[in-house]
Amino acid sequence: MIVYVCICNAVNERAVRDAIGRGCRTVGEVYRSCGARPQCGKCGIDIARCIQQQRRETSSDSPWPLAAE
Repeated sequence: MIVYVCICNAVNERAVRDAIGRGCRTVGEVYRSCGARPQCGKCGIDIARCIQQQRRETSSDSPWPLAAE
């Protein structure tokens, strides 16, 4: 099942997680990696949650800023 994180840009959860896996550490970096720009902004919260989840799953030694750029 495809779960869309961003309806405005048709960005799904897998694309967001892949972007985070490639090293994106901010909401803005994820948008850019997915070739998207914020439209309504509602998905920013969900993208930030994905980043936080990845942060919890990895070591706490490296900082992961959450601010959109």
